Amino acid sequence: MHEKKIFIIRHGEAEGNDYDCPLKSEGRKKVEDMVVSLLQKEDMKESQIISSRYLRAIQTAHIFSQHLNSDFCTDSRLNEINVGNIQGNFKEEIRKRFECVNLKFEDEGGESIHQVMERTHQVMRDIMNENNKKNYILVTHRITTILLLHYFDKHFGFDQAWVLTSPDAYLVTMSDGNFKVNHIHP
Repeated sequence: MHEKKIFIIRHGEAEGNDYDCPLKSEGRKKVEDMVVSLLQKEDMKESQIISSRYLRAIQTAHIFSQHLNSDFCTDSRLNEINVGNIQGNFKEEIRKRFECVNLKFEDEGGESIHQVMERTHQVMRDIMNENNKKNYILVTHRITTILLLHYFDKHFGFDQAWVLTSPDAYLVTMSDGNFKVNHIHP
């Protein structure tokens, strides 16, 4: 069986957390450095690049696409958790949702961890059902990165979410029904 690789990338440091916040100039530089470093270590050619629809993820995906001379597409299933108009301690509110996965952010449009897990895990099921030799680069966010990794390794959860850097990168290697998860940057 062919080995398939999925690179799960957290975007670079951004100006904020709204969907239209751009990368900071330092964040853009760190993404450039990460891409150069990864390309020296990993074969990422002919990878399909899929990004969240948030600007900071799109800008991160664009840097990958420039280095790989390829296009990318967006998929809203990779968007960060919708927290509505959350007030107070964001980290503590997220912790509550990890402890009770069906607890929704009560503001209109807010999501539960379970809802985000369902959409991110569907991305993984779609990729695994693809009968091709493509590798994938998924560009996403803090919580969605952790939930994508959780699909393969259940130890990924709340605590791991808060040690992610901007940018960050994991590699999931699939071969003969087996999965291996490696932290590859920084």
